[in-house]
Amino acid sequence: MKLQKLIIENIASIEKACIDFEHGPLGEDSIFLICGPTGAGKSTLLDAVCLALYNTTPRLKQAANERYLDENDSFSGTGEVSIDDSRMLMRRDSVSAQVELWFTDAAGDALRAVWSVARARNKAGGKIQKVVWTLSLQDGTPLTNKSTETRTEIERRIGLTFEQFCRTTLLAQGEFTKFLKSKEEEKSNILEKLTGTEIYSRISREIYVMKTEKEAELQELKAQTGGIVLLTDEELAALQTEQRQVTEETATLRTQLKQEQDLRKWLTDEQKLAHDLEETGKALQSLTERVESEDYKRNKSLLDDWDRTADVRFQWTEQVALQQRIRTSEEELEQLKEKYRSLSVGLGQLERMQVQCREQWAACETYLTGVQEKVPVYESLQSLLALSDQIQRALQQSEDYRKEKAHKAAMHQKTLEVRQGATASYEQARKVAEEKQQEVAVCRTQLEDLQVEELRQKKQEADARLDGWKKLREALSVRAEKEQAWLDVQKNRKTLQDDCRKQQQTVAQLKAQAEVCRKEKEEVQQVYDKQRMSCEDWAREARARLSKGDVCPVCGKEVGDDLKSEVHFVSLLEPVRALLEEKARRAEEVLTALARAEAEVRSLMRLEEMEAKKETTAKEAYSLAEKTVTDMPLYATVKEADEVVSQVEHALSAQQEVCDRLEALWKQAEEGQQRLNRLTKEREELTTACEQWHRKVEEADKAVSRLETELRMLEEALSREALTVSQCVEKGETLIVFTPWQEAWKTDRENFITALKKETSRYVEQQTRREQLSHKVESLASQVEHVQSVSPSCRNFRTGGRRRQRRYPTGRVRKDFRDNGTR
Repeated sequence: MKLQKLIIENIASIEKACIDFEHGPLGEDSIFLICGPTGAGKSTLLDAVCLALYNTTPRLKQAANERYLDENDSFSGTGEVSIDDSRMLMRRDSVSAQVELWFTDAAGDALRAVWSVARARNKAGGKIQKVVWTLSLQDGTPLTNKSTETRTEIERRIGLTFEQFCRTTLLAQGEFTKFLKSKEEEKSNILEKLTGTEIYSRISREIYVMKTEKEAELQELKAQTGGIVLLTDEELAALQTEQRQVTEETATLRTQLKQEQDLRKWLTDEQKLAHDLEETGKALQSLTERVESEDYKRNKSLLDDWDRTADVRFQWTEQVALQQRIRTSEEELEQLKEKYRSLSVGLGQLERMQVQCREQWAACETYLTGVQEKVPVYESLQSLLALSDQIQRALQQSEDYRKEKAHKAAMHQKTLEVRQGATASYEQARKVAEEKQQEVAVCRTQLEDLQVEELRQKKQEADARLDGWKKLREALSVRAEKEQAWLDVQKNRKTLQDDCRKQQQTVAQLKAQAEVCRKEKEEVQQVYDKQRMSCEDWAREARARLSKGDVCPVCGKEVGDDLKSEVHFVSLLEPVRALLEEKARRAEEVLTALARAEAEVRSLMRLEEMEAKKETTAKEAYSLAEKTVTDMPLYATVKEADEVVSQVEHALSAQQEVCDRLEALWKQAEEGQQRLNRLTKEREELTTACEQWHRKVEEADKAVSRLETELRMLEEALSREALTVSQCVEKGETLIVFTPWQEAWKTDRENFITALKKETSRYVEQQTRREQLSHKVESLASQVEHVQSVSPSCRNFRTGGRRRQRRYPTGRVRKDFRDNGTR
């Protein structure tokens, strides 16, 4: 991601700004510093970037879940507003705010994110509406339309959520510590997205999965091959011989199996053919019996007779068709009889209807002749309706104009009152602004008397000198601490050296005692070994073989009467064993004490080495502290003696008094500057109020002029509508040629139009009825003539039908058919 251009309008302390990161000074250097005094808008630049990308900022997130009541009803929606609402960054007294960020995403696509908010109807008093947040390409192609879609699309294209963006790309105050204290997994994910090394993590995971699968396959193969034992050459040869024998036996058995299968198939086919032969014999015998039976012979004779009667059957079919035609003719004859009777009855009805229609036609003709002088008025009905509608519209429009005129007159009066109030407010605001201007001049004179710039320089110099004395005092304190630490380390090292020498002497003494104990133990061990030999089995056997006067094979002495028993020799061995154990225990104690002493010596030597290193470090630290003190400029102004610290403290107190005095003057100057700023702001506000009241006066003047013009136009419109009504009434009089109706047109136009509509409708109905009756009379006359012409033919047809019926009697035909069938 790379920023290209940032456009800000009415965000926090920035009214309007455009920052180009690719051209100009910022495009030449990749690193630059955002600096300026408090309130200049440094953080607002970073907030604008976050608003365009995420619709929030780090300092808004710190105030999440805090809400306040919207008492002034400044925001659209509910009555409560969240502190972390991004609309809170809109500049005060502005009607709209916008941030436009041009940037490229991780894929290099050129994008444009726009965040904007405005007040209702673009008025300063309107409610602040919802945020409009969109993302598009820099050529104008939109990518999103909704805020939720914009957040998702930007996070996808940048690759960072808002929290990750604030911990890596835009670190707010104190947020870098959060990044360092984040969990290893979170830091790893963020660094991978920043450096683009997430592909290596995916490769590592895939390699691990492949390794796990291959290890599982290897274990499975090992398990499968674990039970396989290699055969010797003799076992392999025996198995191969056995395999050849089994193969030969298998081939022989397959040959035998094929022969047996062929034999079985032959037997099955033979059984099937025998069964088919038996079934065919039975069928032949059954057919032979049927041919020789009486039923077959009788059916054959009937079949021959059927062939001989083919001509008779054809004649029978023709007779049946003729009978069907006769029945159809009889039905038609009955229908014609019924029609003849109907015609005879309907002829009288038609003649009566003809007489009635002629009477009705005569009545219509009489009515139409009587209203002949009103016909021109009937024919002008549509024109009269149009004139009546035009008159009604003109009257209605006149009524609307009169109402609007009354409303405009009331507005005109109210606007005049508003103009008077605005003029008075303008004069009052102008006077107060002049008074504030005088106060501003007085306050500025007081500040000039204090010489703020010179006071600031003196204060900075005094603060710097005070800071130098504090640093010198701190450096002297550090030097004393380092010197004392060096002396303590030297003392500790000397103590350890003394302890080590004492312990080494103790080790030498213990070594001498250990040597003495070892020699004593060896001497007692030799005595114990000799004494033990006298108690062994071979010694007892040798003593058993000795008698008085024999020579002892051990010592070479002659055995006398004082030959001791076995108990005597064993009793002599026990004291020696006890003495040997005592010497061994004593030697072990001395050796244990010697080992402890030697360990103590080694420990003391290691401690002494450590103290030596500490002494070197402490000495270097003291030298560095000494150098720091001597390098300070103020150190040369004090005496090189034990009174240095007291002299520094005295100088520090004196300098502190100077700084306090300058600080008091500076606070007085700051208060004066704040008062000047407040007065200036109040003066500007009053000036703005004056301008607003002046604009309101001008607007009121314009409104008064506009309303007066509208009132004149309404008067003219009323005159036009009255003229239209009079012209329409005159046109109506010319169209109404029937004199008795002209007065009704003038006095009661609506009722006249209603009555005229009814009479016109009746006139049109009578004309239509006369034409219908004329057509009906003509139609009835033609129908009477037609009935009179049809009646003779119906009578003739009735007589001829009776003669045909007598010529073809039905019973005769049927009798002939029965005779032919019998033959």
